[in-house]
Amino acid sequence: MAKSNYVRSMMFFKPSPLPFIPPFEEATRLLGVPANLSGAVSYFARKYQVDLPVSDKTLRTASRGPVTRRTAQKIGNFMLSKLPYQIDQNEVVRLYEPWESLGALNNGCSWQAGVLYPIRKSKIDINNNFIRFLSFIENRSNQELEILRKLKSLEGKKTPRQKLETIWYEFLSATTLISEADLEEGVPALVQWCIGSNLQGSALLKLNRLFLKLTVDFYYSAIACLDYDLSCPLRQAEGADQRLWDVGLFGDLVPKGSTTNFREPVEVLLDEWRGVFAKSPRAQLTWAEMHRKLPYPHGIPPKDRTDFACEEDARKEIDEVRKGRLYAWRRGKRPTKEQIDVFVRNLVPADYDDWWACLRFYWANALGQLIESVKVSNESALSKTEVVAAFECYRRYWASFGAPAAPMKS
Repeated sequence: MAKSNYVRSMMFFKPSPLPFIPPFEEATRLLGVPANLSGAVSYFARKYQVDLPVSDKTLRTASRGPVTRRTAQKIGNFMLSKLPYQIDQNEVVRLYEPWESLGALNNGCSWQAGVLYPIRKSKIDINNNFIRFLSFIENRSNQELEILRKLKSLEGKKTPRQKLETIWYEFLSATTLISEADLEEGVPALVQWCIGSNLQGSALLKLNRLFLKLTVDFYYSAIACLDYDLSCPLRQAEGADQRLWDVGLFGDLVPKGSTTNFREPVEVLLDEWRGVFAKSPRAQLTWAEMHRKLPYPHGIPPKDRTDFACEEDARKEIDEVRKGRLYAWRRGKRPTKEQIDVFVRNLVPADYDDWWACLRFYWANALGQLIESVKVSNESALSKTEVVAAFECYRRYWASFGAPAAPMKS
C-alpha cells in the first residue's frame, strides 16, 4: 500500500547540542549566509525571481520540524532545480546512510552535506586551495561518527561510569587541543550529561566550561586551516610579510589581555589600518579620514540628496551618519558584507590587492559575532570575562593547524 502524503517526516537531521562540531547552520549564520532551509529557499527564490514552492508559514514549519510528504517533495524538488550542480541520488543515499543507521543526534552530517558534498560536485575545483580546511572538516565529521558508534554499541549494557569517562577523555585528548586539566575537570560532567543526569551547581558549570572549550577548539582549528589555505598566495608572493609565518593572516585579531581590556576584533583591525594605509610612513589616518571611506547612506552622494537645502548641509549630515556608523562598528555593531566591500574598496589604495583586506574584515566581523554569541549563550553560567579569555589561544591552533610546517591532526 502506498504511503499517505499526510505522513509527516523530518527533512533534515536534528542537530546535536554537543559542540565537538557545532551545527553547520550556526557557523554560516556567523558569516551572514542563509543556511537553514527557510533562508536557503528564500534566497533561491529571490535570486531567480520565482515564487516560493510553499507558503512562508509552511517553509518556517519545515525548517523546525516534520512536514507532510507532499510538502517535502515540493521543497526538495525546488531546491534540486536551483542547485548549481547535478545531484546523484545514489551518492546522497550513501552520504546519509551512516548517520541514518546510527539514529543519533549529530552535526557532522550537516557539514558533509553542506560543505564537502557540494564542493566535490562543483565544477569549480577548489580542493587544492582549501585542502587543509576540507581535510579538517572531513576528519572531524568522521571522528564524531566514530565516537557516536562506540557509544551506541554500549547502549543497553551496564557500562561503569569510569569506563565512559575514559572513552571520552581518550577521544577528546586525541582529537582536540583542549588541555588535560580542562578535560579532567569537564569529562565527568559530560558523561553525567550524556547519560541523562540533571546537572546542577558545579557539575553544570564544568559542563558549560567544557562546551566553551569545545566550541573554541572547533572554530579555531577550522580557522587556522583556512588561515593557511587563504594566506598561501601571500606567503608565496615576493616580499611576503614575515608576520604570516608567525601568527597567520588572522592571528593578530584575536583577543589579547581580555581580562582587563577586551577590544572588538573589528576595532583592532581598523586601528591597525590607520597606520597601514596612511599616506606617509609612521603617520596615522584620523578616524575622520577613516569614516569618510564608508559608503554613503542609502548609496546617494551629497550632491544628489534632494532632501537637503544644499550640498553642504547634505555633506555635514552624511559625515555625522558615517561617523556614528564607524563608531558603532568599533563597539560591536556588525556591518553587512556590502558595507565592508565598499569601505575596503574606498580605503585600500589602487596599488594594493584588496582581497586579503576584505578577508581580514570578514573574519574580524565573524569572530566578534562568534564571541558575542557565546557570551549570550553562557550569560547564565559563565562570566563574559571567562568566555572572552577562552578565545586568546589562537596561536596554539595556528601552530598545530595553520603554520606551514604544522602536521594535521586526523
